Amino acid sequence: MSNIKIGVLAVVATLAVPAVVAASPLVTLPSPSEGLELGLTSKPARVKFIGRFVQVDATDHVLQNTDTTIDWWIAGTKVHSISHALIKGDDPGSFTIRMMKDNQKALVPPIDVVVTFSDDDTFSFKDPFATSKDKALTLVWKRQ
Repeated sequence: MSNIKIGVLAVVATLAVPAVVAASPLVTLPSPSEGLELGLTSKPARVKFIGRFVQVDATDHVLQNTDTTIDWWIAGTKVHSISHALIKGDDPGSFTIRMMKDNQKALVPPIDVVVTFSDDDTFSFKDPFATSKDKALTLVWKRQ
């Protein structure tokens, strides 16, 4: 008897979903190839950001990223322990974080950083700690 109920529920759900999607002008379905021209998967960039990365031009610079923290190591010494929050980030190619604390000290004002992926294992951002934002270098990181 329960198999019949499950089957009926599945049919109702299958019939109801297309009607809702078709009736809503705000729903847009993503193209399956969106982001593929850049070598990106459909996984959001904020998810690909989690892990261990090495700076391309300075291999003694290492980032260990989680969904809320960044630990920045130089030559085996942790120089930054950053707490951040996601500002926007469902795009497979980029997302924005707001750095709020570094080494338990509040960053005033907080630093907004746009992280851009060139492929699933490589991203870049402007140096958030540069003394001049206009002259900040773009740092490129590769998954280790």
